[in-house]
Amino acid sequence: MLDDALRRGQRIVVCGGFVFWYEEGNTVGWTVKQLAQSGSGKEGYTLWEKGTIVSTNHGRIVVLPYIKESGELVKGHTKNAPHDGKAKLRHPNHYVDLPFETLEGDLMYDLFGRIQYE
Repeated sequence: MLDDALRRGQRIVVCGGFVFWYEEGNTVGWTVKQLAQSGSGKEGYTLWEKGTIVSTNHGRIVVLPYIKESGELVKGHTKNAPHDGKAKLRHPNHYVDLPFETLEGDLMYDLFGRIQYE
């Protein structure tokens, strides 16, 4: 799944509550981050199925872009949980702007190896 995403140019894949993040540089390959649940998906919020995440820090939580009930567009970003403290900032030359897509039910096997189409 991740190799296919990388070949298509996708650097972020959202599957269930997991975010698979590919970044070249200090870390090589894919890392797993958490998907933020606060704000996204609540009543009056619409998640984007595809888009871009802009990371200005090394936070462990990914907030997907969403549209508030008022119509305001909130860009995708990274952050730390409240008890983690402030996320380490990236140098402006090292900001990461990565496309993502959400995968749901379009794979033969899910993340845990279960067959989707039995």
